[in-house]
Amino acid sequence: MTRQRRLSATEKITCTALLVAMQIVMGNLVQIPLPTKQFNFGFLPVAMAGVFLGFPWAITVGALGDFFGAQLFPSGAYFPGFTLTYALTGLVYGLMLYRKKAAWWRVAVTCVCVALINLFLNSYWLTYFIPKGYWVLVEGRLLTYLIDIPISIVVVYYVARGLGQTRLFSQAKEEEKNADPINEGEDKP
Repeated sequence: MTRQRRLSATEKITCTALLVAMQIVMGNLVQIPLPTKQFNFGFLPVAMAGVFLGFPWAITVGALGDFFGAQLFPSGAYFPGFTLTYALTGLVYGLMLYRKKAAWWRVAVTCVCVALINLFLNSYWLTYFIPKGYWVLVEGRLLTYLIDIPISIVVVYYVARGLGQTRLFSQAKEEEKNADPINEGEDKP
């Protein structure tokens, strides 16, 4: 039996940097305009970081991806509230999906939580820029989020499941499970 290698800090930083770059591209260049918001796939690299690297790395991917995306593709002045929203979504993805089997129900609950965070917080941040009431913005954006949720669930589920079967991530998950202090005294296969 060969000993599997654990991801080093350098490899985690490299994966994080690649996911930040993916988040910038998928969040700013790949967009589908909808009447009250734009749909993009910027959530996917944040979810991938949460699933395979944990919440500190997912927070980093979300926050840095939003910050650098706003600098590279400005659509007005930078506002840190949206960065906070992305960081919180990274926290949710990491806490709910890291070291857990990609089950439909778990991914669905996670994507609903992320959608609620985005709906309520981003609507609040928009009140600083749009002279409408908070609940008017929430109500106007609700339908697009109801459309986003099933798409997000399917995409996150299949990406998490597919990447979990790749050699790199399946080895890393197994190594981290074996290195878990809770399992220290148990026999390892």
